[in-house]
Amino acid sequence: MMRGVAATIAVLMLSGATLAQTSYPQENSREDRACRGDAQRFCKNDIPDQFRVGSCLQAHRERLSRACRAVLEGHGM
Repeated sequence: MMRGVAATIAVLMLSGATLAQTSYPQENSREDRACRGDAQRFCKNDIPDQFRVGSCLQAHRERLSRACRAVLEGHGM
């Protein structure tokens, strides 16, 4: 379960240049859109480490957007 969330978060954190070079089917997923802004806002120093970003988002849970909190809750976090 954590790996799925971590993989989603990792995709969220890829730079625009990397996304332009590589095709990731998850890059425009609902989860990606829900947490991208929060990850950039609260966890930019943890990018691209997917596990640190996941931990950071959990640590900032109360300040996250509703959509991102719903994604985390949907993954049992």
